[in-house]
Amino acid sequence: MNSKLMYVALATVFVLSVAAYLIFPGGTMRDLAAIPAIGALFSALFQILRDRLAHERALTVLGLQNSFAIGAMPHLANVAFDKHVLF
Repeated sequence: MNSKLMYVALATVFVLSVAAYLIFPGGTMRDLAAIPAIGALFSALFQILRDRLAHERALTVLGLQNSFAIGAMPHLANVAFDKHVLF
């Protein structure tokens, strides 16, 4: 599921749950209406953690690819120069 769509869905659940909490009179129904809001908040925190870990993983992969490319360039340059000299 798209991350932005997930945040919109969680925000919608949170707002609807808080609205239901404010509409219902005191009692069990009011307490039960608050449960989805708490779940939406914990789910949002979990989604933020997942997005952050995915971003850090992508940065790590990009850094490793960059270091490999930089490490291979001098060797390729030396080989190209040697081939040019031989020619």
